[in-house]
Amino acid sequence: MHKKIDVYDFDGTIYDGDITVDFFLFSLRRNPKILFQLPIIIWYAFLYFTHIISLQSFKSHFFLFVKKIPNVDRELELFWNQKEHKINPFFLQKMKEKKKSYVISASPEFLLKPVLKQWKNISVIASRVDKKTGKFTGKNCKGEEKINRLDETVKNYIIEEFYSDSTNDLPLARISKKAYFVTHGKVEEWNLETKKTKLWDFKTFQLSWLIMMYLLCVLVFFHLFKLCDIEGGLFFIQLLSIFIPLLFYLFQKNIKIKRKIIIGMFYLILCIGLPFIFSNTYDLTQDGNGYHKLSIAYLKNGWNPIYQSHDDYVKENHLNSYGKNGLWINHYPKSLETVSAVMYEMTGSIESGKAVTTLVLISMSLLTFSYLSLFLNKIPSFILSVLLALNPIVLAQLFNYYVDGLMGLCFAMELILLLTITITKKQDYKIWLYLTAVCAIFVNLKFTGLLYSGLIAAVFYFYWLFHYRKDREWLSIFKRATGWFILVFFTSIFIVGSSSYIKNTFTVGNPLYPLLGKNKVDIVTKMEPKSFNQKNSLEKFIISFFSKTENVIYGQGEPQLKNPLHVYDSELEEILIPDVRIAGFGPLSACFFILGTILLIIELYLLNRKNKEKMKYFVLPIVCIVLSCILIGESWWARYVPQLYMLPWLSCVLCFMISLKNKKVLYMLRTLGIITGVIMVINASFYLNSRIQDFDTFQGIQKDLNELKQQENIKLQLSVPEFFAYYYNLDDENISYQIVKEEMKENYIYKYHWQLKILQEQ
Repeated sequence: MHKKIDVYDFDGTIYDGDITVDFFLFSLRRNPKILFQLPIIIWYAFLYFTHIISLQSFKSHFFLFVKKIPNVDRELELFWNQKEHKINPFFLQKMKEKKKSYVISASPEFLLKPVLKQWKNISVIASRVDKKTGKFTGKNCKGEEKINRLDETVKNYIIEEFYSDSTNDLPLARISKKAYFVTHGKVEEWNLETKKTKLWDFKTFQLSWLIMMYLLCVLVFFHLFKLCDIEGGLFFIQLLSIFIPLLFYLFQKNIKIKRKIIIGMFYLILCIGLPFIFSNTYDLTQDGNGYHKLSIAYLKNGWNPIYQSHDDYVKENHLNSYGKNGLWINHYPKSLETVSAVMYEMTGSIESGKAVTTLVLISMSLLTFSYLSLFLNKIPSFILSVLLALNPIVLAQLFNYYVDGLMGLCFAMELILLLTITITKKQDYKIWLYLTAVCAIFVNLKFTGLLYSGLIAAVFYFYWLFHYRKDREWLSIFKRATGWFILVFFTSIFIVGSSSYIKNTFTVGNPLYPLLGKNKVDIVTKMEPKSFNQKNSLEKFIISFFSKTENVIYGQGEPQLKNPLHVYDSELEEILIPDVRIAGFGPLSACFFILGTILLIIELYLLNRKNKEKMKYFVLPIVCIVLSCILIGESWWARYVPQLYMLPWLSCVLCFMISLKNKKVLYMLRTLGIITGVIMVINASFYLNSRIQDFDTFQGIQKDLNELKQQENIKLQLSVPEFFAYYYNLDDENISYQIVKEEMKENYIYKYHWQLKILQEQ
């Protein structure tokens, strides 16, 4: 005859919290000697989170702190006198039924028994740990081991009701008649089919999705308005773009209202608050003030780039112009400028649009964390997502309108999204909408975005068709993949790209003008060292990688080879420039690229022998990265290949994911992976320090602008005549001024970080 029982987890179920953590902190306050155990605990925690040791091994070293407690039984008595109120009320109510029950927990028996012994109907099954030494005398009672321990204790049983707060207890939940999920004392029926195996289940992904939907809505609505020749409406576009994704999210089922409110608040703070914050930063770069900011101002003030040329708009509005700038403004893709123009309308500051890079950076980090959490624990997933965000090209361009860092972010996001797609199953349209948002931005940042985004899509598309060529459903797979990619790239090229690719095709017969085709403009030759004219792409790449980080240009010096581990003071000064040409990934880049590449080759070899099914998660991204660097032809200049940073990053990811029976080899690989990651962080710290220095410059500019506000009859002149965008900064601050046409040679002072000459009254 089967015995009918109820089963309970303890931590988070009966007890509202983690008893091990609470007892440790309680004991630490009463026994300061435990502090001496902290370095050991931290070290073994690090080994556990990097998958070098097991959870049980970590716990064995963690519980050594009990040796510092003179009388453990007395300590437990005092502990439970303070903490018994954390027993959840639902459990106290259930105990009134006096039904035979078992509490099964991974926490040590000696922690649970003192409080549970008051109920005679309860039996405790937990990890066997010696309360005097902290050593395990049996297996860690977790997951499947809970069933094994229950089988040892009760021969024939039926679990009528099971209560837990963790998906680790799914094995027990599945053999129970009824299973209940407990969240801070709230009991709900457990839907055993619900499991975090999809990106959408992660809160972090939901926030990332909302941000990208906002950006997609801005791009689509703006271009639809322009295609229909509807004037103005930028503020209306902003409202639609913010609230349509939010309303869609709020109407989603199976998401708790509390989560919706919290994520919705974060979404609004980021999309509305960040542009106002970035209004207090200033782009001082040549490209930023030569054409990016001018494009933003024109779009904000009514320019229709689909039907109207830049030259006509400038003439109609009697604006200053400079021939070369107009070429880029008129023909280049404009996704960054479009979103920035909408932000400009909202904030009244031309500088606010630089928030786009940070918005996408946050979104990419959240996406990466969510994706890695499908395979790894949260801590390594968090560390790796932060490491990917520390791309030097991104960090170099946080406070300006350069788009190369954004290109690197979009490259990573498109790869990750395509890796999550199982093309043989019914597709989640939310993932494809996210991919549409990424590609709409990516393709329209610059012309190489079309090359990169199309290449990634092509690699995955043909991989799917080839891999499933013998599948019965091959035709359905072909239709599914083809249909979704058509939607993605139709939106990216024919709607968002209507102001560049489509317009260029109709006006000059070449969608990629002026970079390709008749009358193309060479923008690289004069930007590279003179000696590079006689070298092939591979030679340029190698020389650039192993040289000092510096901004060598045509006829002004040559690259200087250096020790990869040495960092020169001059290099730290050079990285203040957002597009440094030689060794543009930073002073230590050669070091972490070499180490990461060697490590990646070894890891792929081992992975291929052990688990070939996982190879695609690394081989496909590597193929995309390497092919893109070859096709671009100018991979020596880091800003053109920001995706290259993903190679050493992938080696760090793989060192967390790979598992080997040979612990020495595994330890060596993970040590090398950690060293690679640490070098990448140190290298990134140089760029972060440069961005901190920028704030001193921003404060000086704000001081200058505040002083100019107080003056009347200001006569001024740009230090660089073609950088007309600075006038919009003055207009945004309501500064009244007159432009002096003849060059000022005396009786003037510099303001706005030497960008303006202000005439001194005699």
